[in-house]
Amino acid sequence: MRAGLRMLDHNREKFGIILLNWNAEELTTRCVRALQEWHKLRPHIYVVDNGSSGTGLYFEDSRDVPISLIKSPKNRGYAGGNNLGIRKAIEDGCEYLVLLNSDAYISENNMEILLDQFRRYDDIGCLGPGICEGDLLFLGGRDMGLHPNTRNTLSQETSMKGIMYVDYVPGMVFLTTKDVIKRIGFLDEQFFFSGEIADFCKRVLKAGYRCAVCPDVRANHVVVEDNPLRSSLYAYYSFRNRFLFVRKHHSNIRWILEPFWILWGMHKYVRGVILGLDNESAAYRMAIMDGVRGVFGDRNDLFSV
Repeated sequence: MRAGLRMLDHNREKFGIILLNWNAEELTTRCVRALQEWHKLRPHIYVVDNGSSGTGLYFEDSRDVPISLIKSPKNRGYAGGNNLGIRKAIEDGCEYLVLLNSDAYISENNMEILLDQFRRYDDIGCLGPGICEGDLLFLGGRDMGLHPNTRNTLSQETSMKGIMYVDYVPGMVFLTTKDVIKRIGFLDEQFFFSGEIADFCKRVLKAGYRCAVCPDVRANHVVVEDNPLRSSLYAYYSFRNRFLFVRKHHSNIRWILEPFWILWGMHKYVRGVILGLDNESAAYRMAIMDGVRGVFGDRNDLFSV
């Protein structure tokens, strides 16, 4: 591995954090306030309100941490919403860009370590921390077009120094640069929700960069298991988008992979029918139909969202 020549300027104009809000004002506000309490790092915070139905977000700039609120009149999905923030951050001169989920938390010290690790390697295109979820440590994952279970997970007791190369970096805390974006493009809005980070990372790899996580640099992510959308809307997008990923990155073996994913989806559909999981079974049925027909992008109308 070659030693990197990147120089990180902690000046606020060079470091942007993008937060996406969709009907989660309290969570987003709490996340912004936590970032404003940082003492050494001075990021510019970009909050994208993604067509929320709430009363609206309002933030006051602190002396050292400016906040830009970007309002979208409609829900543009994870990819489209974050692209609004990324574009504004690049326009403002940010060299380093961090996508941060509002339900994720990373300390200032760990973010500083992550940034310093990034500049050590000049061939890394995106980098993330280990994500603590429950008792497990999520360390990125494998190609979503080839593997049903893509996640690399270990016990939180695991200690691994340095970096670990992966096929994709978790999107909860995702670090990349303006130069990488300019070379490979923005998040693909055809995915709308789920899979766009895996697709971005695949394009990073194709461009000759590497994707990595720092297992000993930790961030926390709270998963709300009882969210009713997890068994319907989330299940639909996460499965449908495997077909899109295969079309984009495995077209030479699509004739093998597409039947495999159809059978996998049918298994999920039948399981849902047998167990009386109507929302889940309907989600997989629609995901198979749209995936095979090549119907991608925003399909929230299927779920009255």
